[in-house]
Amino acid sequence: MSITILTQRLHHDNEPINPITVGGSHKIYLTVWESQAEYGVSELTPDATAFILNEMMDYQAAGVFTYQWEDPAQDLTYYYRVRAYMSWENPDSFNDFFGEVQGGSSTDSWATVALLYPRILPYVPGCPTNVILQMGGRVLTDFCEETHAWRETLTITTTAGVDEYELDPASGYVLCVLSVKDNGAITSVDEFLPKDQKITLSYVPVQTRSLEVLVALAPVNATDAFPQYIYQRYGDALASGTLALLMAMDGTPWKNPQMAEVNRSIYDGGVARAKGFYLRNGLVAAPRFMFPTF
Repeated sequence: MSITILTQRLHHDNEPINPITVGGSHKIYLTVWESQAEYGVSELTPDATAFILNEMMDYQAAGVFTYQWEDPAQDLTYYYRVRAYMSWENPDSFNDFFGEVQGGSSTDSWATVALLYPRILPYVPGCPTNVILQMGGRVLTDFCEETHAWRETLTITTTAGVDEYELDPASGYVLCVLSVKDNGAITSVDEFLPKDQKITLSYVPVQTRSLEVLVALAPVNATDAFPQYIYQRYGDALASGTLALLMAMDGTPWKNPQMAEVNRSIYDGGVARAKGFYLRNGLVAAPRFMFPTF
């Protein structure tokens, strides 16, 4: 049988999580659903069976946690949720991270634009990797803005009399707030300030409560890590979008207007596919990014 190894990198308040910051215990729990729903121990949702249910992940280094399991069959796809408890004193304070991993692989839950280099370099000979990184970062940002594919659930513990709270994702910056749940019930946000990465609630809390804030994210810099599942699902589209920009650059030996249009079409198809998937899950798409003319 094959072995699947999942690695999750976790930060809180811009610092890597380690046993000390979570009160002397790792407190990082993993739940995995097997997509065919043929193997599992407990049904958590109507269309999936939990293959691994709230198991503690193993601490490897600052901010790095892993978990491995034996695959019950070949060619399985798993969907996972990592629940990171951020406060020893408050067990309701946690962040959820979601992703997808192929059975039999050893994978990190984060990816970078640099992973796209092998899909790009053969088609733009002589192009410096720093230029590829810059263009790839622009395309990744556009992809995230358009599709809201990069999502994270942030948990905020309210304070009586305080209605403004900062949003602190593990990586990237918050594009928009998709939903807010107060004790499982949908509530509303009066204002979201993208520049300050803060939300103002539509009411003033009168007691300590735990809010689940679902946000859409985008990278701050081209070198920022982004979720592995975006790379797995849409890596070809991201590479094609980057090639479209590179092949449209005037005064370069790799300029190729015809192939730029071909790659732009492939990228647009990937965006449409991702938008369709996430819109079916109730997420809202943003206005289209226009490819620049160099």
